[in-house]
Amino acid sequence: MRLTYLGHASFLVERSDGLKILLDPYEPNAFDGKIQFGLYEGKVDVLVSTHDHKDHFYMAPIFGNPTVVRDSQDVAGIKFRGIKVPHDPEGGKLRGMVTAFVFNVDGLNLAHLGDIGIVPDKDLVEEFGPVDILMLPVGGVYTIDPAQAVETAKALKAVGIIPMHYKHPKVGFPLAERDEFLKLAPWPVKDLDGRSMVPTRDNKPEGTTIFLMDPIL
Repeated sequence: MRLTYLGHASFLVERSDGLKILLDPYEPNAFDGKIQFGLYEGKVDVLVSTHDHKDHFYMAPIFGNPTVVRDSQDVAGIKFRGIKVPHDPEGGKLRGMVTAFVFNVDGLNLAHLGDIGIVPDKDLVEEFGPVDILMLPVGGVYTIDPAQAVETAKALKAVGIIPMHYKHPKVGFPLAERDEFLKLAPWPVKDLDGRSMVPTRDNKPEGTTIFLMDPIL
């Protein structure tokens, strides 16, 4: 499996047999230009979206005709488990609900939390189950903030953590910077010095590790 960080909350997951899964694709220039990342220009087999906001769902013709996953669904031998979580700290009263996803690719459990607005309680933690790679929002305002992101990663006992949805020169939202999360996090940090990683069951870190990936677009 190859995992590539495209930008904001969007990732490309490529299974060992070539199947391509696009997570939370954004609309370039959405929200009056607040999203300045470019468009992923390639066909994909599966498009997964945690919710309909323009920085988390965009269907471009260049993607081809992918299967769109917005809730629990089995596609191409992968069981995508959708888990409803609030988009705000008031149980969804402010921004509604989003669907976090857990799915297994090449023997590893991946979790994408979308715009989760709370630290998962015991019941939610049990719903998620074991997490090998956690795509974790850390920027606050529309999601959990840096301190809550640390608590969330602890609760889920994630092995590998990839920060996402933070302040970036190409993001015009008033989010916290990634470094604010890193200052609070108690785990070692591995800078991949690139935009992709190739995790396997055999090269998982022994303890929780934060992996820094640069947006490709």
